[in-house]
Amino acid sequence: MDPVSAIVRFNAMTAARDKLCRLVQYISRFVWYYLHKNGHSPDFVTRFKQLEVAISTARKLFRIGKSVDVLQSAANTMHHPDLLVRCTLTFSKVNTALFLVFDHIVWGCRVGIFPKVDKSYWGRLSNRFWLVSLCALLLRDFYEMKRLVLEHMSRQPLSSSPSSSSLQRLSKPSMPSAIMATCQRHPEVALDTVKNLADFFLPLGNLDLVNVTPGFLGLCGTVSSAIGTLAICNDRFKLRPS
Repeated sequence: MDPVSAIVRFNAMTAARDKLCRLVQYISRFVWYYLHKNGHSPDFVTRFKQLEVAISTARKLFRIGKSVDVLQSAANTMHHPDLLVRCTLTFSKVNTALFLVFDHIVWGCRVGIFPKVDKSYWGRLSNRFWLVSLCALLLRDFYEMKRLVLEHMSRQPLSSSPSSSSLQRLSKPSMPSAIMATCQRHPEVALDTVKNLADFFLPLGNLDLVNVTPGFLGLCGTVSSAIGTLAICNDRFKLRPS
C-alpha cells in the first residue's frame, strides 16, 4: 500500500483519529510539565495546557454513544471458547462502557451543560471503572504471556551440557530466554502488555492512589497512545480478540 493510500485509510478510521488525538493530548501534557519544571515562559506552559484540555474535551465529545458499541462487543466476547479470556474481556468491556457513560457527564460539566453537577465526583467515578477495566486487561495479558511462554518451553528440545563429573545432564531453556523469545514471536502480546501497564498509571494518578507528576502521566499516555496507533496501522501488532 502506497503512503497516500495508507494515510487515507488511517483518516477514515474513527479509532485511528482518536488515538492520534490522544497521542497529541498526552504529548502536550508532558511538554507543558517539562517547560514548567525547567522555568520556561508561563505563556508557553499555558498554551500547551490549553491544547491538552481542548483535545481532551473534543475526545470526550467524539466518544458520546461509544458505550453502546462497547457493550455490543462485550456480547460478542461472551462466546469466546477460552474461559479466562472470555471473562476478562467481557468484564473489561462492561467497565469500559460504564467509564464512558460517566465520562459523558464529565464532558457535560466541562462545557457547562450540567453547571450544578459535581464534576470531580463523576470524574473520580469514571476513573475507578477505567482502573478496574485495565486490571482485567492486564490479567488477560499475563495469562496470554504465560500460556505462550509455556508453549515455547514445551516445544524446545532438551539440551545437554557437560557436568563436573563428565556426565551429560538435560536442561530446559531458562525462563528469561523463553520470555524474550515469546516477545519476539508474539510482539502483539508484549506490546499490549506494555500499553495496558502504561495506561494503568493514568487512573491511579487521577485518583491520587500513587504520587506521580503530570509529566510522568503524560509520558505513560504517550507510550500507550503510540502503541495503540501502531496496532491500528499494522494488524501484526494488534492482540486479538480485543
